[in-house]
Amino acid sequence: MTTTDKLLERLVKRVNQTGIFFDITIVVGGSMYTGRLCPRANWLDGNIGVLNQIDELKDFVDDFAQEGAATDPESYVHLSQTRQVFGNNLLPNQGGAFRVPIAQVQGWMLGHMKSVDN
Repeated sequence: MTTTDKLLERLVKRVNQTGIFFDITIVVGGSMYTGRLCPRANWLDGNIGVLNQIDELKDFVDDFAQEGAATDPESYVHLSQTRQVFGNNLLPNQGGAFRVPIAQVQGWMLGHMKSVDN
């Protein structure tokens, strides 16, 4: 039986409704990820922008656009500037767009992690 964190579901819903971003750290599959919780629409638009810059991937833009019309936008956590916490380091250096089903989030906290060098 899979249960989801109702508070996290409500946070995701409010972020999607208000357009507000904030720092969050989540645990998925035993790995920790830190980034900015972002609205689903922004996450989709950012990925569409990346796909449009690569000629071989432009055909995938429609898939992301169709996802924008999905009726259940609160099923996933969308992060921007995401980095995996790996020992004392954060990978990759620049961060990236990350999406995971809420049901797979094992734990979370407000705020983001920093590498020991920061």
